[in-house]
Amino acid sequence: MNASTGSHSSSDDLIDAAFAEFLRRSDGPVPPDIESFLLEYPVELRPALRAAIDGDESVGRAMRAQARASVCEEGGAQERAVLDEGATRSWPDRGAAARPPAPGVGQCIAGEYELLELIGRGGMGVVYRARQRSLDRIVAVKMIATGRLADDEDIARFRAEAQAAARVDHPNIVAVYQVGEFEGHHFYAMDFVEGTDLARRRAQGAMPARRVATYLRAIADAIDAAHERGILHRDLKPANILIDADDRPLVGDFGLAKLAASARNLTTSGRAMGTPAYMPPEQAAGKWAEVARTSDVYSLGAVLYVMLTGQPPFRGSSDLDTLLAVLHQEPAPPRDVDPSVDADLATICMKCLRKQASERYPTARALVEDIDRYLRGEPIHARPRSAWSRAARWVRDIPIVAAIEGRYSVAPTRGHRRAQAGIMLAVIGLIVAIVLVARQPGRGASAPMPRRIVVAAGRSDGVYHALSRAIESRIAAETGRDVDVVATGGSMDNLTELLAGRAHLGWLQAAALHGDELCVVAPAYYEYVHVIARRDAGIARINDLAGKTVRLGDAHSGSRLTAEAVLAQYALGGAVTIRDGDWVAFAADPSSHAAIWTVGLQPQGLRAMLDSGAFVLVPVVSDGDAANRTLEPAVIPRSAYPRAIDGAAGCPTLRTPAFLVTARSTSERLVTAALAALYDSAREPGMPELIPREVAATWTFLPWHAASRAFHEHP
Repeated sequence: MNASTGSHSSSDDLIDAAFAEFLRRSDGPVPPDIESFLLEYPVELRPALRAAIDGDESVGRAMRAQARASVCEEGGAQERAVLDEGATRSWPDRGAAARPPAPGVGQCIAGEYELLELIGRGGMGVVYRARQRSLDRIVAVKMIATGRLADDEDIARFRAEAQAAARVDHPNIVAVYQVGEFEGHHFYAMDFVEGTDLARRRAQGAMPARRVATYLRAIADAIDAAHERGILHRDLKPANILIDADDRPLVGDFGLAKLAASARNLTTSGRAMGTPAYMPPEQAAGKWAEVARTSDVYSLGAVLYVMLTGQPPFRGSSDLDTLLAVLHQEPAPPRDVDPSVDADLATICMKCLRKQASERYPTARALVEDIDRYLRGEPIHARPRSAWSRAARWVRDIPIVAAIEGRYSVAPTRGHRRAQAGIMLAVIGLIVAIVLVARQPGRGASAPMPRRIVVAAGRSDGVYHALSRAIESRIAAETGRDVDVVATGGSMDNLTELLAGRAHLGWLQAAALHGDELCVVAPAYYEYVHVIARRDAGIARINDLAGKTVRLGDAHSGSRLTAEAVLAQYALGGAVTIRDGDWVAFAADPSSHAAIWTVGLQPQGLRAMLDSGAFVLVPVVSDGDAANRTLEPAVIPRSAYPRAIDGAAGCPTLRTPAFLVTARSTSERLVTAALAALYDSAREPGMPELIPREVAATWTFLPWHAASRAFHEHP
C-alpha cells in the first residue's frame, strides 16, 4: 500500500503534542479540565487545540489518529478477528470496556501483525506496513483513525469498505486478507503494494498511449468485476489506483463503495461524497438514486483524462467551483489540452465523460471491449461529437448564452470573453434571439415598471419583513411607485407569490431558489442552522436526534426546507418524529425534545428563549457531504447566546445565504432601485450584517438578473 504522509508545520506538531498530552491525562483517574488545560498553551494554538478536543472533524480526527498511535503489549491481548472469506459475513462486536491506546509502530495487533511503518493517513483511516507473523509476509494494515473513539457510523463505514474490497477477487484489486477488532480498534489486513500510485506515475511525465490504454483496461476490468458483485466504487481517482513493482495497476480505497442493491447508503459523513474533480454530475448533484454503474464509468473517463493530459477534466479554485463546473460545463477535449494525445483514446475519454449517463458506455465491460478494439488496432465504437455539436457546445459556454439558458459559466476562457465583447457579439445575439423565440418565448424582455410594487416579506416578526420595511420607502422614492410589503408564511410562500406574478420582489433561503423563472437581485445575509435541544433531553450532538421528536418550523418556510436537508445529510430523515411550529410552540411543548431553525443570529424571540438557560445549542460538525451545497460550515459565536453555548469557541454549525429574488423579466430600473435601497439600509441599526457587495460579485455561479450582475461587477 502506498500513500503520502505529507508534512506538518511546527505549529501542527505542537498541537499534535498538546492533544496527545490531553488524551494521556484523559486516560487517568481524573479527567483534565478543558479550560485549565488550554491555558497551559500559547494563545495562538488554543483555537485549533479546542477544535481537536471538541471533536471537530476537520482537525480532531487527524489529531486523534496521530495522538493515539501509542503502545500495545506484544501478543498480550486476546485476538478477535474474522479471517479471509468469513470476514465479509460478520463483524466483531464493539467492546464496551475501557481500552488501552491504539497500537503504534514497533508494536503488534492481535498477536499477528507487527507494525513496521506508518505509510498513510487520511480523514478516516491510518495505514501501516506490517509483518504477518504466521505467514512471514509483508502486508498493509488499515485501522480507523479515531481508534476506540470511533462511533457507530465510523465503524459502519469502515466495515463497508472492508467488505466491499473483500467481496471481489480480481488481480487488479488490492486483496483483503483479514478483518477484525483488537482491543476496541477495528482493522483489516490487505496486500502490501510495493510501488507508487497512478497520480505520482503521471506526475513523472506523459505516458505512451498503449500503456495508458493497458492501464485503463485493467482498471475498468476490475471495476466491472466489482459491479458484477453488486459493488459501486464511487471514488475512483488516480491516487486510489496503485502501481506495483511489476507495473500492474490495482484499485484500492473502497472507502465510499456501496452495495448497489443495499438500502444503506454510507454517504452521510466524512469523505462520503468523493473527490469533486472525478465525480459524475449525478453524484455531484447529490442525486443518489441516479448513481449507478455508469457513474463509475464517468470516473474511469476522468482517470483516463488525467493519464492523457496530466490534469483532471475540471479544476476550480475551490470544491464548490469544481462541482459547479462538473454540473454545468463540458470538459475541454484532451487534444485541446495536449495536441499529441491519441485521437481514439481522446474519443473514448469524452464518451465516458458525457453529462447524460445514457450517452456514456453502459457498463465498464463495454468500455473494456472498446479498449480491446483499440489495442488490436480495430476501429473503436465510440464516436467524437460532430463539428456542429462541438461548435454549439462552445457557444453555449459563452457567459451571456449560459445565463439566458439559466445555466452557469463557471470559468469562461479568454476566447469566450473575447467573443462576448467583440465582433462575434452579433452572432451571439442571433443565437440568443433564436433561443428566446424557439425555446423560451417572451423570456429576457424587460417588463415595464409596475404601477404598484409588491414585496413578499415573510413573517411579520421576522428579519425578511424588517428588511422589506427598511427598503420600502427608498424604493418608492427612487421609482415613484407605491410599495406594498406583504406578510407571508416564509420562503415557500414568497416563491409562490413570485412565480404567480403577484409579487415583484421576495426573500428566499438558498434551498428554495430553483428553476429558471427567477433570478437573484442580491445575496443579502447569512442565516445559521440552529439545532436547539432541551438541556434535559440528552442531546449532545446532531446524531442524538435519532428517536426524538423535533420541530422543524412552518411548512411554508425556507427554514423547513433547510432543516429537512440537514436531517437528510446526517441520515436522520426517517429517524425522528417531525412536528411543525415555531420556537414559541416548541418552548411550550415539553414533548418536543429539539428543534431546527435556520435564521439570522439573535432574532428577538429566539434569543429570549435561549437566554432562559433551559435550552442548549447542539453542535453541527460539517462532514463534507455535498448532497446540499447551499450549506457551508460556520460557527455561532458564544456572545450570540451565552447561556445556550457551553464552549468558549462558539457552536459549530452550518449556514446558508438568504437572497432577494425577482423574475427574470423584472424592470432593470426596479432591480437597480432595490439594490441601492438594500445596501443603503445596511447602515441602519438593528439590520443584519449584509454579505459585502465585493464578495457577492465573486459569486459568478448565481443566476443573476442582468441589472444585478452589472451592479455587482461594476460598482
